[in-house]
Parts: sequence; structure tokens; C-alpha cells
Amino acid sequence: MKVLFYINILSGGGAERVLTNVANYFASQGHETVVVNTFETPNEYPLDKQAKHIYLEAEEEKAPNFWVRNYQRIKKLRKVLKQEKPEVAISFMTEPNFRLVLASIGLKNKTLTSLRINPEYEDKGIRGRFCLRFPFQCADGVVFQTEHAHKYFGKRVERHSRVIVNPVNSLFYGEPYEGERKNIVTAGRLCAQKNQLMLINAFSKIVNETQDNLLIYGEGDYRELLQKRINELGLNDRVFLMGNEPKLYEKLKSAKLFVFPSDFEGLPNALMEAMALGLPAISTDCDGGGARMLIEHGKNGYLIPKRDTDALEKTMREVLALSNEEREKIGAEARKTAEGFRYETIAKKWEDYAIELKGNKRA
Repeated sequence: MKVLFYINILSGGGAERVLTNVANYFASQGHETVVVNTFETPNEYPLDKQAKHIYLEAEEEKAPNFWVRNYQRIKKLRKVLKQEKPEVAISFMTEPNFRLVLASIGLKNKTLTSLRINPEYEDKGIRGRFCLRFPFQCADGVVFQTEHAHKYFGKRVERHSRVIVNPVNSLFYGEPYEGERKNIVTAGRLCAQKNQLMLINAFSKIVNETQDNLLIYGEGDYRELLQKRINELGLNDRVFLMGNEPKLYEKLKSAKLFVFPSDFEGLPNALMEAMALGLPAISTDCDGGGARMLIEHGKNGYLIPKRDTDALEKTMREVLALSNEEREKIGAEARKTAEGFRYETIAKKWEDYAIELKGNKRA
């Protein structure tokens, strides 16, 4: 089977990482695999050498407005689809979904679109609603990360869609860490959505009660703002912005506690990876329902209300006060849950769905 994957870029985010993992699996299974990006960016996730890699633009081209930009990119994508002739074309994210469905009109390839975030945050305004909903109505298949998103668009879309959770790279499933654990960690893009600011504020309330530091992995537009808050609180020697880390599993595996303070998510990759590592985790019950799907409060982790600094402070204090054995028990339960996220298991579900679409008409 020949499969084409399309997303704007191949670096920096959870959706990009998932698409790379799934595309690499298809290539490893002998499928002719093509990955199309709108333009190239630094530090791209590595693709299997057997996968063909195509860019629509040599570098990001700034069109005058949204509609002109998308019209130009739809034309370029359609040209690639005609040249490559995939049997199934798979897209991630709202604008790529929109472009793929339009670029595929009249062509023989089946279209499989995928939403990677809470739909409520993009389903706004005439343009936003149209670009989000139109691809799911017209695609041959749709993949959602959560049951919340699966049911959001109504029965018509639900009938030709399914839920497939994110795959977690096998590197996060090494032998359980047995050394001394220390530090509170989090990982994610530095931005308003991820709300690392709340975590810093909550940590400042317990900093004198623990020897553990707070390590924040990731990069983004909020780096300066977060560093400013760290300086204001006098926490320069206790809170550290660690930047992006290519071997994140090596850095996180010895942590005492993982915290995920996001306001909204599709299905949070970083939280799933922490669970696979066997870390006790605190997560906000963020909009989108992803964290709620993953965590059974008090058994394999802890859920707190979003944007509740007091609840985060209280729960961190409680988890740090547990014995090592009690925290390890929570982490072991998290690891059991994460067995269902293994890369091979999830990627095989994508493969099975693509094969099904290739051979069947849309229901």
C-alpha cells in the first residue's frame, strides 16, 4: 500500500511527533511511505530512511491572507498527490486537514484526517468552524484522540471515525528506574496553553519544604515571561528552564514527580510518556478530556481542577510527603496503564484503519 502523510512541519510539537512515529511504522512494515510538509524547519523529528520526504515550499511563504495562503498550498499539495498517487492520504491538524480534503477532490486516494487538540478551542467564528468541520464531513475516515472529541461533531462524523490514542516511543519503556529519585519535572511547549506559570507559582509556596528543584523542559514564546516570574520569586537556584531535550526519557526517568498543568489538550503526549516511565504524575483535568481518560485519581496519578494553583500546591505537598514505596506504587500503576500506549500497538491500529479505508467505501 502507498500512503502519504501531510502536516505543516515536522518539529516541535506532539502532533508532529505522533505523525513521524506512525509514518516510520508504515515504512518499517514495507508500505511505500511519503511524508509531505508545507515547509522545512530546524530540528525535525527523524524519518525512516525508506520514507520519501517532500516540502511544498522551500521556506515558509507569507501569503497576504488566510484564503490566498491556503489556495496556493492546496494547488501544490494536489500536484504532489497527482504525482505520487497514494492509495491513502493521512493529514494531521486543522489547516492540513482542510487542504488535503480539497486537494483530493476527483482523485482516487482515500482521505484520513485527524484532530489533535480539543475541538472547542478551534470551533469558533465562521472561518474556524468551517475549516474545522468541513474536512471531517467530507473525509473517508477520521481519527480522534479522545471520546470527547469523537462525540463532539455528531453522529454523521462519528459513524466514519474512531478513537486511536497517541503512540509512545519504545524508549520510554525501558527497565524501571531503581536509583534515588529527585526533582519535580514537567515537559511541553512554553506557552499560555501549557500554563507552566501556575506550576512555578505553586512550587514557590512549597519550595522551603523540599530539597527537590523544579525542572521545566521545552521551548516557546513564554520563555522570557516564565524566566521573569522565576526572577521575581527569587527562585533562580531552584527553578530551571531546561530547553528542548532530544533524549527526554533519560532526563525524566529519575524524577520524583511529574506535573502537567495544561489548560486544554487533545491527548497529552508528555503525560503519557511520564506514565510509561513509571512516574507518579499530577495533571490538571484539562479541557478536552484527555487527562481524564488516562488518570484514575489516587490510583495511577492525580487529577486537579485546571488553573487551580491552590489545588496544585496542596497535591504536590501531599505527593512529596508520601514514602518512596507509596510513590513507586502509584508510578507502577501508571506504567501498567501506559502498556496500552506502546508504539507498535497504536501504530498497528493506524495501519489497520488505513488498509480498511483503502478497501472500503465510506459508510
